[in-house]
Amino acid sequence: MNKKLATALIVLIILVFIGYIFYDVAFNSDKAEPKAKTAVSSENQDKWAVRGIIDPASGKVEAVTVMANGDLIIGGKSFIVCYDAENRLMWNKKTDKPITSITVSGDTLFASTAETILKYSQDGALISEWGPFEDSAMITSVSANRSFVVCSEQGSCRT
Repeated sequence: MNKKLATALIVLIILVFIGYIFYDVAFNSDKAEPKAKTAVSSENQDKWAVRGIIDPASGKVEAVTVMANGDLIIGGKSFIVCYDAENRLMWNKKTDKPITSITVSGDTLFASTAETILKYSQDGALISEWGPFEDSAMITSVSANRSFVVCSEQGSCRT
């Protein structure tokens, strides 16, 4: 096959592809839109609303939880504070080390530092302190129910 015929055939194929692309964009663009574009029902919208802003002057916030009675517990660099449902300060406790996580079980609050777990009553009284645990470990989360307290640690975790 000679070069002129091959070149003409290649140009014709390219023009066919370009023509198809223009045709597809011009006449089929409405089919390219996702079918999931439907009106969002007001029943499915988020019900979040800002009811107040709290600025814990004690320092940087590291962990937050809410107790069953609506009290807000905030842990940070070296503090644990409690605000009631109307955002009034209930109590403020200083800690020796930063709080890494907080959880609530019933009326008991469990707060962790890197090496220990602090157990507080609902009114902010320190009930007990567990630990320190392994030297190279850092507690990153804590969870509790009536019977168990579980923490995860970064570093040397054991099962």
